[in-house]
Amino acid sequence: MRSWTWAVAGVAAGVLLLAGFRFLTVPPPAVTHHHANWAVFVDGQRLDLSAERFMEDVAACRTSPDAIQPKDRIHLHDGNPDVVHVHHP
Repeated sequence: MRSWTWAVAGVAAGVLLLAGFRFLTVPPPAVTHHHANWAVFVDGQRLDLSAERFMEDVAACRTSPDAIQPKDRIHLHDGNPDVVHVHHP
């Protein structure tokens, strides 16, 4: 019985040490980038937003967080009208 206690305590300590090491050594992501499924309906009909004029260049997702303007934080890209991308600095 006592060996089980030490084994569980050892595993728990190892997990905590590994989590602490990872927390201290792995930097957080520079930019928060969310994806959300969405659709726009007008009078019960789904609006087709797959045209190029509704898409943003993928390079906009790789700019500095300070360079992202409020109007650029929400956009579509890759020709996919079903997923909206949201950036938060």
